[in-house]
Amino acid sequence: MLDLLAIDVGNSRVKLGLFRAAAACEDKPQTMLPIAPPPLAVPDEVASVVHRDRSVREWLAEVRAFVDKVQCESVEGTTLACSVASVHPSVLGDLQLGLKRSGIGPLEVLTQKSLSLQANINEPEKVGIDRLLAVVAANRLRRAHEAAIVVDAGSAITVDLLDTEGVFQGGAILPGMQLASQALQQGTAALPQIAIDSKQEAPAAIGRTTQEAIGSGIYWGTIGAVRELTNQLSRTLAASPQTTPPLVILTGGDAPLLAKHLEIEKRQLRSEPALVLSGIWTASSKASSKARSL
Repeated sequence: MLDLLAIDVGNSRVKLGLFRAAAACEDKPQTMLPIAPPPLAVPDEVASVVHRDRSVREWLAEVRAFVDKVQCESVEGTTLACSVASVHPSVLGDLQLGLKRSGIGPLEVLTQKSLSLQANINEPEKVGIDRLLAVVAANRLRRAHEAAIVVDAGSAITVDLLDTEGVFQGGAILPGMQLASQALQQGTAALPQIAIDSKQEAPAAIGRTTQEAIGSGIYWGTIGAVRELTNQLSRTLAASPQTTPPLVILTGGDAPLLAKHLEIEKRQLRSEPALVLSGIWTASSKASSKARSL
């Protein structure tokens, strides 16, 4: 049996998800009859390790601890395979070297050529692999002839569109909340950087101090931007034979914050915290048989 460790190397964190061998078995049809696409697998165990502003030794120790844990818990005779997607080349290099020294590897590094995804975009090889994997996973969640909008709220926020045929049509990128706070501090002489906590209570719209005003602007401005982008992407479907509003899928560290306040009229809203990790599982477990559609 084969367990899969999916690793998502982002701009601030390394996210890890363990998919036990049983999850792969569930993906196989039990009869010869035609079936619908299998459901999206979700990891049995997850970990999120911050690498930004930390030493390699420090964050790598946390990664190794998680890997050691899942290996100790694995069923006898099970092999651990590793697939990774990265938007941070230097962290990926440190990760590969660190895991190799621990006897883990080689890592399968996914690229856009690993994916079965039709895309109506320019230069697909320059699109972040995390965006592509998120929409690959989203294709498992939407119903036939239903469009989907994927909102990934991390260091950067992406809002991407899958049309009714499952074709990736592109989308929008904007700064995440913490990045917006950093930009205000770095680009001005007097404004302070404030901490953004996705679990915090919503700030008052009217800030009585500079810090409160920044918090209000970033918090409510981000929610407003995502809402408007979602509306704009939905309007692009008006000319198509779209009969139902698109499914909106939220993922990323700040997704819970958005879900609290993102009113999306007549649209289904779904939270999938491990969407990119599930996309890695989808791409890795089917890599040998996937058509290279990009």
